[in-house]
Amino acid sequence: MYFYMPTSSLYPLLIVSYFKGTPAYAFAAKIAFAFGMLLGGSILTETIFSVPGIGKLMVDSIKNRNYPIVQGGVLILAVIFSFVNLAVDLLYAYVDPRIKSQYRGAKGTLKREKNEEEEEVQGCRKRRS
Repeated sequence: MYFYMPTSSLYPLLIVSYFKGTPAYAFAAKIAFAFGMLLGGSILTETIFSVPGIGKLMVDSIKNRNYPIVQGGVLILAVIFSFVNLAVDLLYAYVDPRIKSQYRGAKGTLKREKNEEEEEVQGCRKRRS
């Protein structure tokens, strides 16, 4: 089976325009989930094939009861996983305009409530004097 790659310069734009909206949302969610599975699987793979890495270091540290290294390895993996999920959440807001409008609406709502409270306080001060 042969794959034809168009030479048109519009081809990347077509791919990007296809992934805007619901397909990009689902694709990003699958990537984030797969990345978590890869982090967990790397520990097993590094241990079985004796590849040096954080996973093998953690397993060797557990065997030697070196708990500070285990805690550091877990912390590093958790931070990496958190940053990947943060990036995916920011990608959701970039791709889906409904999510972006929720963020903007919340800010506007807070400002509006603050202004209403200030007007209320000023009204009470005028009544007192």
